[in-house]
Amino acid sequence: MKSTQKEDEFSGEKKEEEDCSTFSDGNSDQPFILPGVPLNLLHMGGMIPGHCLPITCGSSNQTNTETNSTPTTEIYKRNCLCTHTQKQFVSGVIITIAMGAVWVGFTHFGKNTYTDSFSAPLVVVYFYTSWMVVFYPVYITIAYIVARGSVELKQLCRESIMIYKEEEFKPLRFSVRTIIFCFVWTIGNYSYIRALRLLGAMDVIALYATNQSFVYMLSWIVLFEKFIAIRILAMIFSITGIVLFAYADGFGSPNMWGVVLAVTSASAASVYRVLFKKFIGEEASLGKVSVFLSLIGFGNLLCLWPFIILFYLTKTETVDWSVLPWTPLCASAVLATVHQFLSNYSGVITFSIFLEMGLLFGIPLCAIADLVWRNAQFPGMKVSAAVLIEIGLLLIVLPEGWHTYVMRLCRCLRQEPNPVTSAGSNELPRPSRFEWRNTTY
Repeated sequence: MKSTQKEDEFSGEKKEEEDCSTFSDGNSDQPFILPGVPLNLLHMGGMIPGHCLPITCGSSNQTNTETNSTPTTEIYKRNCLCTHTQKQFVSGVIITIAMGAVWVGFTHFGKNTYTDSFSAPLVVVYFYTSWMVVFYPVYITIAYIVARGSVELKQLCRESIMIYKEEEFKPLRFSVRTIIFCFVWTIGNYSYIRALRLLGAMDVIALYATNQSFVYMLSWIVLFEKFIAIRILAMIFSITGIVLFAYADGFGSPNMWGVVLAVTSASAASVYRVLFKKFIGEEASLGKVSVFLSLIGFGNLLCLWPFIILFYLTKTETVDWSVLPWTPLCASAVLATVHQFLSNYSGVITFSIFLEMGLLFGIPLCAIADLVWRNAQFPGMKVSAAVLIEIGLLLIVLPEGWHTYVMRLCRCLRQEPNPVTSAGSNELPRPSRFEWRNTTY
């Protein structure tokens, strides 16, 4: 009788150990189990999918399922755990580096368009914006090929044309909104290219990166988004960086107008993004985004050429049509198109936070490029300004409550395992005084 009882206890302990080491594959809805770790300590606020969340083994409110898998299957499942999430993170890191490098290349080639016989930022904007017309034709062709004739071409076009948040198509309202987007796009890009004539590439990129702070401020005012106190601190850092750049270039000097143009570009970019969120939405389909980008390209292609002629006749811009800088023009157009593709289409394979961190990587990369290829010198004031803008950009990009999750994770890593709990006790460890509000028993 005693031997039978001991065997039952031993089999129960062995069964519990097997349950605690059970992992599910990436396609299952069952979470994997990590023994001795409460749920509220490692939950990263939506950054980790539900099938990758750890839950406590041995709790009285939790039922563990038995598995009859072989040891080889268990090893395979552990190695394949969170494969989809890992792919998203790896893809996000690659896209962040690519977006930063592409934007740096676009900025440097845009600066190289200025020569003795060519100084026409509006022509540069007109040239690379016209390339955006190809987005929707390429998308509709690929979508029709992938559908293999199961969806008619008219239906694909009909689903994509309603790009704005409206129940029915009204041509006048549609045209007015498109013209507004084209105007804001042109102002922002023209100011950016114009600023490159007066300032270095790193200065312009750093000043342009403050648009994230302006986006948050406008979203809070116009879209009534949630107020987050730490992002106000990010805005203070960004504004301080702008003032330091202006002070380093000298108030009243020609270079200060470059700072004004770069900040104007950042402001126009923030208005563009807020209008996009208000009228189109961040959950727009790829078809609608493709139509929108092609409309921006077509609108600028149709409306900007009279202003190019006007600027040329009034000597506002210098253009020698026989000696155009085709290499930097084409290179900037290609890189601008690639950047639009990465920023608008990469959200389907990675987290949105990585799409906003391109400039965070681009600022130091551009500084290195300036040092290597342009022999630029950065005074301490500009370095301090760039660091402040980087900190402000980081505080804006990080998700809400990130500091809370980092503190909890650090406390979890420092916490020593309780031998009583490890022995199989069903009682959860008592929380600290800092997390009693978020813990339920």
